[in-house]
Formats: sequence, C-alpha cells, structure tokens
Amino acid sequence: SANQNTAGSHLRNGGDSAVSCQLVIAGCTSETAKTEEGEHTLYCLRCVMVGCKGKERITWEVRRRYREFFSLHTRMKAYGAVHAELPSRNPFALMSSVIHAREKGLQEYLNQVLERCSDDQCHLLAKFLQVNKHMSRSTKANSAHCSAH
Repeated sequence: SANQNTAGSHLRNGGDSAVSCQLVIAGCTSETAKTEEGEHTLYCLRCVMVGCKGKERITWEVRRRYREFFSLHTRMKAYGAVHAELPSRNPFALMSSVIHAREKGLQEYLNQVLERCSDDQCHLLAKFLQVNKHMSRSTKANSAHCSAH
C-alpha cells in the first residue's frame, strides 16, 4: 500500500530523496546484566546503515531488554498492523537455549518490521535503535562493543 515504506526509503540522508539509506540488523547477541531487580538478559543489536551519501557504512550497537521490544511492538501496533511476529514471552527466559532462540527471533523480527514499517512505525524504530544519535557521529567514532559469548 502507499503508506508502507521500507526503513531504507524512510530514513533519508538530509532529506535528499535521491539518496536512500538502508538499515539492517546484522546480528543479535545477549549478555547477562545484574541490577537491584536481579539478573536479566540484555539483547545486543548490531545495526548497520548502508547506502547513505558520503558514508559507505555505519555500524553501531544497541542493548535492549525483552520488555523494551514488547513495549515497542505494542506502540507500533497503535499505528497499524505490524508485519512481523515478536518472539513470545517465556517463563524460562534465562535458560541459554531460550536466549539463543530469542536472539535469532528478535533479529528476524526487527529486519521484517524494517522492511514494511509505516512512517510512524519507522519513527519509533529509529528511536528504539538510536539511529539519529549514531548517524550524526563520525564513522570512525568508537562505540561500546557487546561481548560475544
């Protein structure tokens, strides 16, 4: 439909409609974090923006908890159909087999949503993935890297 965009056509560089960027989630790993609430799993997303004018490729990483994905999914549904299935909640979320399956599922989920998000959904995704923060930085800037277990 006319109001569906790929994230690539939506996230344009400087408003120049001739130049489109494409955002891809290239990987998802996880790490355990300890807080006052106890242990929880952080999912580390490797984001890659390609095809922007003057910048061949920009890569950064974002850490999110599962409940942040769930909240994003709920907010995106307010703007219409979400064309991807969020991995389900699981009472055994700290088991390694569940975590590894969820890593793959979350990566696939985000890439599917990026392919068919509406403008409003793309805007939510861009905030969730901290696109503007990283697009304004130099490609040579150091970023905190997730540990790959």
